[in-house]
Amino acid sequence: MIFESEPVVPIVAWSGTVEPQWIDANEHMTSMAYPLLFHPQTGALFGWIGIDRSYIAERHLSIFQRESRLCYDRELLLGDPIEIRSFVIAYDAKRIHHFHELWHTGKSYRAAFVEYLSLHIDLATRRTAPFPPDVMARLAKLAAAFARIPRPDGYGRQIGIPPHRD
Repeated sequence: MIFESEPVVPIVAWSGTVEPQWIDANEHMTSMAYPLLFHPQTGALFGWIGIDRSYIAERHLSIFQRESRLCYDRELLLGDPIEIRSFVIAYDAKRIHHFHELWHTGKSYRAAFVEYLSLHIDLATRRTAPFPPDVMARLAKLAAAFARIPRPDGYGRQIGIPPHRD
């Protein structure tokens, strides 16, 4: 699904509610549910630039995840209204750095986020390959739209324990 109109950013990739199968013994959304919820919703972002099932089937090119980092900000409870918002942080000829937030829409807080570094892959060689010109043009259009809004808090951080100051 390619969108030729001006992108509305961030992209609302998915909306729903916290489901019973996502709840753990602590009566909140289990940490295992977050990646299962986030990962499929990256398709909304890639669909905007034209990378979908037909792109993969016709061009024999695809996207592979190279790295990811998931952070939990606040808990979610059964039935909470939620949505995933997607951002492009950066891109080059073969890579996209993208970021996705999970929001509690009823209380207007971010519950979690994930960021990915994705590689464009030639499926015949299983190696990175440059994006075709039409995809690069849509990526440029999308990146320009994201450049007009603030970047989401937390992207690019490293995991670790900072030195303790006494």
